[in-house]
Amino acid sequence: MPLDRRSFLVLMGTGLGSTVVLAACGRQGGGNQAAVKGPTIAMLQMVDSQPPNEVRRGFIAALAKAGYTEGKTVNFIEKDAAGEIPNTTLVMKQFAGEAPTMVFAIGTPPLQAAMKEIPGKIPVVFAYTSNPWGAGAGTLPGASVSTGTM
Repeated sequence: MPLDRRSFLVLMGTGLGSTVVLAACGRQGGGNQAAVKGPTIAMLQMVDSQPPNEVRRGFIAALAKAGYTEGKTVNFIEKDAAGEIPNTTLVMKQFAGEAPTMVFAIGTPPLQAAMKEIPGKIPVVFAYTSNPWGAGAGTLPGASVSTGTM
């Protein structure tokens, strides 16, 4: 089904607008990532609001308690998707290109994007997710797994 000119322009404008919002809302922690020796943890949340922010802060606090100090022994790349589901895919593609040590997905849409875009060699951890199995993170406990053999 071909798009008429108006629909095409609306879609292009929406995509461009989402990209600008995403760039404006993206946050990078640490500031001196090249100078820090240690893991790089890329974090994505759907929106910049209190519940996911608290999850992110709790994750960072737990790492600090384990001896990982931001800017000294660990690098953080922190982004939010500005409430736009397509932005989760864009950010996860960016993360995949940067090859972080680990990805932390905060929320179901970021987890879904991570499961699609992050290579299997990069661990993905998640929180604040209503249905991780539906998002593609493993199999439901007790579910039979088909191996394809008879």
